[in-house]
Amino acid sequence: RRPEELRTQLRALLRATAGGSIDILIPMVTTLADVRWVKQFCAGVSEELAASGTACCEAPRLGAMIEVPAAAFAVQAILSELDFVSLGTNDLIQYFTAADRDNEAVQHYGDLRNEAVLFMLRHVAEQAAAIGRAADLSVCGEAASVPENVELLLRLGYRSLSISPVMAPSIRAAVQAARL
Repeated sequence: RRPEELRTQLRALLRATAGGSIDILIPMVTTLADVRWVKQFCAGVSEELAASGTACCEAPRLGAMIEVPAAAFAVQAILSELDFVSLGTNDLIQYFTAADRDNEAVQHYGDLRNEAVLFMLRHVAEQAAAIGRAADLSVCGEAASVPENVELLLRLGYRSLSISPVMAPSIRAAVQAARL
């Protein structure tokens, strides 16, 4: 909706990582068309920088934050176009269950062990594995930072958890204690 703002941000990212590498995560992806548009736009910005002689990162890795249920069910097609995807569990589960995570009356619907949520998470992991891309899939958000969720996520096939550094010791212990 704001291509000039995106252009400014991409130019800054690509210039700041000249001679290096960068992973760029596209937020709130809903469709494959979203991914293709951003990929094309990013390539255009890279070409503009190269044409002007500006040093920049030549091959940024692109990924999608899967926060929208439609994207979760299209993850195979989306991942086929990108280098990685990350499940944003906070928004994804809230949108999937239509339950505001800040509303105590409906918070329980957003539990990771909700059968429908488990179905969706299993589907995403299976779809990534089916195309040999399980290693390019990570889980972030509160679900990844709760030690009690670690064994469940590992059993579903997830091997990468994005957590806050303060949670690292307890998550490491949960991984080591997991019985798979």
